[in-house]
Amino acid sequence: MRWVILWVMIVTGLAPVIQAQGFDRRAMLDNIATNIIEPQHEAFFAEALALQSAIHTLQADLNLQNLTTAQAAWKRAAYEWAKCELFSSQRIMLLHNQINKWETNTHFIENFIAGDEELDSAFIETIGSTAKGLPAIEYLIFEPAQDNAAVLDQLASNTRRLDYLVALADNLIFKTEELLNVWSRAGVKYLETFITADGEGNNSQSTISRLTNEMVVYLDDILNRRLEIPLGRNTGGTIQPESLQAWRSGYSAALIQSRLEGFQWAFNGGEGIGFDDYLDFLGATYEGEPLSAVINQRVERVLGTLERLEAPLYQLLAQDPEQVRTLTAQVRNLFILVRVDMVSWLGVTLTFTDRDGD
Repeated sequence: MRWVILWVMIVTGLAPVIQAQGFDRRAMLDNIATNIIEPQHEAFFAEALALQSAIHTLQADLNLQNLTTAQAAWKRAAYEWAKCELFSSQRIMLLHNQINKWETNTHFIENFIAGDEELDSAFIETIGSTAKGLPAIEYLIFEPAQDNAAVLDQLASNTRRLDYLVALADNLIFKTEELLNVWSRAGVKYLETFITADGEGNNSQSTISRLTNEMVVYLDDILNRRLEIPLGRNTGGTIQPESLQAWRSGYSAALIQSRLEGFQWAFNGGEGIGFDDYLDFLGATYEGEPLSAVINQRVERVLGTLERLEAPLYQLLAQDPEQVRTLTAQVRNLFILVRVDMVSWLGVTLTFTDRDGD
């Protein structure tokens, strides 16, 4: 019966719109923009500044303590950035790629270091996204075996390597400031566009549609690129630990956790009006329970599994891939619930392309 209802809602596209007439969608978008998007980008900017400072300190005094500080700063910045990635429309995709396009192209990076161009932020601005941003910084300050002495030796043996690292950190701040300006009410004012859906008839449903699609893509990226591909989805089951995001730093699971927290934060509208309230208003259910509650339950289940992991994902893929498969199955269940049930109840047109037919 549930699938019949969903089919009717998808075909007609009318039921959610009619029922939503008494729900203040504009207030929901205003809350998400003001209390989630804006402070989250500011939080990332603060951590990016701390990372830049730590890398400049490392350049001035190349020692183990300063390297450890820079690594910790990178992890904090990457953690905050993972939440920003949810808000990645086509208008700002280029900026997002310049901040975090992975997997980084280490061949390009090594060629730039071996070259004779002046390595500064202006140079970084001219190169491709796969040789800059957070992944490139990770490559230069982490070693897969967590051998910090080896990292220090590499940085000390080639001053251009350290110059490239500093240039990356400086350019990261430049791109982050650009992104802040896009969202700022005093700059490009995309935050106001997000709230009012300017350019699309001032129809707040259009922003809701875009953000819902972004949520689906956001969760699929966790499932597909961060879990299924490393588990061998494209290689006939051959495990590929080096396909993990942030495998060099051993921070893969933490970034998945951050993404899920970011999704849940936006879904619930933080402490204000969110998609959970919208679904409750529509009377959305799943097997007799409020759909919003089931979505939150599935997020919490995945977060609990992540907390119980006994080693970094990179190690688990080699030593105990069943833990990763369990995690993947839970993420898939969450993804399908959002992609099918949430999308249908909201009456959203899904532009996301299905990969696996689930």
